[in-house]
Amino acid sequence: MSAEVISAERLQRIRLKLLYALLLLCVVSRSLVSRGGAGATLLYEALLREAGQQSHGNQERSGITFEGDFLRQAAEDNAFLLEIARWTKDQGHEGDVRNIANELLMGETRLGDELRKFAAKKHVTLPDKLSEADSAARLRMESLKAQDVDQFFVEEAQNRYRQEITRFETEAQQGIDPDIKKWAAGGTATLERHQKLVTGSSRPPRTGS
Repeated sequence: MSAEVISAERLQRIRLKLLYALLLLCVVSRSLVSRGGAGATLLYEALLREAGQQSHGNQERSGITFEGDFLRQAAEDNAFLLEIARWTKDQGHEGDVRNIANELLMGETRLGDELRKFAAKKHVTLPDKLSEADSAARLRMESLKAQDVDQFFVEEAQNRYRQEITRFETEAQQGIDPDIKKWAAGGTATLERHQKLVTGSSRPPRTGS
């Protein structure tokens, strides 16, 4: 992608953020509308139309939507957790760890289905494969012995959930799109349940080679 295209996309994001900021100011000033402020009403409606047009234009040109990066990152995390849970279920050493991996697999499958449906409604295109870093981690996992698979699964899942929960909480509290904020809040609770499930399978670090 050329530097000119990247610059144009960044400018488009900045413009859209400014529009949403102005829109929020109008929402805060809705009392003016209720008191018969025709000018405030017209401004509110115009900004709403412009924000919608800019968001739709971004989708058509580059697949970018406001706060769409959050949903795309969530999809990457979901795909990675599905991969390591699936492998551990089949190749893990301890029965309880394999059972936890199976439960996590089912839970993340449901979360992934919900994410894809929600992203489609928001016109966000999600990645359909693992990131390069996650693909490399998946390859490392395949080379491990069964007992090492268990520890790899637990450590990777715990680290990923810590990062993911932080992102979801931030989006739920500080996001601008009300639909995405609501979805992130609900998703946080789901991720915390999954995290507790994995934490229950934790074991002391290995002392031998």
